[in-house]
Amino acid sequence: MRWVITLLTILGALALGTLVSQSPGYVLLSYEDLTLQTSLWLAAVVTFLAFGAFYYLLRGAGSFWGVKNQIAGWSSARQQKKALQFLGKGIALTVLGEADRGRRYLERARQTPSTQVLAETFLARDSDPDSAAMMDRLATSGHPFEQVALYYQAEVAMGEGSSETALTLIEKLPDNSETLPLKRRVWIANRSFQAMAQHQKQVSKFEDDLMLSEHQALLEARWNLALDSERRDWLSVLPSISLQDDGLLLEVLLSFDDPAAAEACCRSLIERTPSLGLFLAYGDLGTQTLSIRRRHAQAWLSQFPHSANVSACLGALASAEGEPAAAIAHYLECLKLKPTPSIKRRLIGVYLMAGRFEDARALF
Repeated sequence: MRWVITLLTILGALALGTLVSQSPGYVLLSYEDLTLQTSLWLAAVVTFLAFGAFYYLLRGAGSFWGVKNQIAGWSSARQQKKALQFLGKGIALTVLGEADRGRRYLERARQTPSTQVLAETFLARDSDPDSAAMMDRLATSGHPFEQVALYYQAEVAMGEGSSETALTLIEKLPDNSETLPLKRRVWIANRSFQAMAQHQKQVSKFEDDLMLSEHQALLEARWNLALDSERRDWLSVLPSISLQDDGLLLEVLLSFDDPAAAEACCRSLIERTPSLGLFLAYGDLGTQTLSIRRRHAQAWLSQFPHSANVSACLGALASAEGEPAAAIAHYLECLKLKPTPSIKRRLIGVYLMAGRFEDARALF
């Protein structure tokens, strides 16, 4: 194969040489007093060589600019790395309570475009006017850190006692593990139990970090519930520990304007979160719904024949119907399955009402 290519190359060169010698042609270049005349083939070779030189010159220039860009990229990456270090130190110091030192680092991170907005977000948490204006700018619609700014604005509003302002701000925030604790605080402060009820599953995940003050505010809110719908929403957002307090539950359930609504609400809570307090409160509801509660309790007993909670409910129902013997039997069955102080107290009370003082004293 090689000798064929070599032969063809030789024949081509001979043919081209013959053509050049027979018809050299000419090219005439004239500019003012300068005149240059040469053969057509020599001009073609010179032109080809000129284009080749120009091509390699461009490649050399491109390599030079590539090196320059690499240097610029290295410098920019180094600057961004330092800015991120400043940002990290500033945030850490701010969280640890060293606001002045943290602010100095954040101000240095603010000078780099890649960390400017995030640094301004943390700087805007301060109480000075410049920070407040910065936060207002970040909270404008469409800004990349709009939600972060709204979150801190809501925190500031809650700290200043402006719970209604905070309620307006949190409406634009998404529901996630970071925002729901703040939203819960705002909802409790504004008694927005309907909003809490709509996020019941998410809010219930944060019972572990429910502060004592929040729990106290939630319990005190029951005095301001005017409608059955508000009472239902309030009951649905109680933490699990409050659902064990049959006295608290009964207090609110008995305040319902419609006894049937109270029965339906308590039964719905039992189906969702079966607790001893709810079963006892269900058994203690007024006489208006006694028959329907007896029917549901018997259905639960057939479904769960060895349930301490159902036995406690039947005991409360029997006591309300004036049947101490049945109440004692159900309470004793409950104590066999789950020894509970509240059931012992109820059983002592039934013993005393039935005149069985020795049994009451022995149990006491």
